[in-house]
Amino acid sequence: MVQCSITETSAEPLAIVTSATLNEKVFAKAPFIVDGFLCAGVTLLAAPPKTGKSFLVLDLACCVADGKPFWGFNTDKGSVLYCDLEGTEWRTQERFTSVGRRCRTDCPELLSMVYKVAPVDAGLIPQLEGWINTVDKPKMIIIDTFQHIKGKVARGEDAYAADTRFTKPLHDLAVQYGIAIICVTHTRKGSGFALDDPFDAVIGSTAQYGNSDAGWIISGKRDEDKKQFTAVGRDYESVSFEIERSKGGRWIFCGTTEAAQEMKQKIEYQNDPAVKIIKKHMVLQGGIWKVTPQEFLNIGAKETKDYLAIDALRMGKRLRELQPLLLKYDGIVTCPPESGGRKGRVFSFEQIPFV
Repeated sequence: MVQCSITETSAEPLAIVTSATLNEKVFAKAPFIVDGFLCAGVTLLAAPPKTGKSFLVLDLACCVADGKPFWGFNTDKGSVLYCDLEGTEWRTQERFTSVGRRCRTDCPELLSMVYKVAPVDAGLIPQLEGWINTVDKPKMIIIDTFQHIKGKVARGEDAYAADTRFTKPLHDLAVQYGIAIICVTHTRKGSGFALDDPFDAVIGSTAQYGNSDAGWIISGKRDEDKKQFTAVGRDYESVSFEIERSKGGRWIFCGTTEAAQEMKQKIEYQNDPAVKIIKKHMVLQGGIWKVTPQEFLNIGAKETKDYLAIDALRMGKRLRELQPLLLKYDGIVTCPPESGGRKGRVFSFEQIPFV
């Protein structure tokens, strides 16, 4: 006979959701704060000490607060709170110049700083929630560094359990308000990046990264200005590219305009709701899927809250525009539309193997 304590037997009943019910629901996807690699949720940014992480997040904060592109990628303008827990007011003032803010009038009105906060288990969440509820369009909170908000580890509590207890409330807050929370942390000294997974070098237990929605990591040799920036997330395709630190300390996208445009095009393609619908139904149909524009719109109304097209005519035009990108990125051939009688033109999508 199974023995249960009073606490165990008083638990709430399980909230069961059948697969059929779940499949009928339509969810809004996590909003992007920076197109392609920063969504609402918790993002862990890791790099070796003194790499320039604070310069990167300050530059990002300015761009989001101004609604200006970051490394060429569009941002969703809104209020930003930068918790600079290892800095001072005068140092932040100096760094504004380093990230291109040359005078007081060039500083974003929607960016605020704070230099001391409570630990997660001693009042941080109410503090952050208070800021969220008093500003216009809250978009992002930066915690620099994560180590400064960790609370006390209970006696007998292992590192994984403690890190889960510290990160979970941040995740819940980000999801509740649809904002991005970036937690800055370090990688282990001397760990290098000759690891199967570079995130294994992050200081602390794997719970920090495991409980985050995304991870950013800056890797490379310390004596070289160019580094590799890698972003891995639950809600977007992984991206990786070179960045270079200028003499002033600012990180810049290391590539040609054409390379930046190519990356933006790929990111937009990967996040296109129409592309996701095509790829999903090709799998369901065994590699070949035939559909009319009106049928596509009907399916889209059930599977996404994103806008596809105003009518079947424009949906057909959009599908034709996707033809070269489907072939380029996923090896999907779109056969010329065939007559479907009263139903309209039928588009046929077929997967071909990459050579």
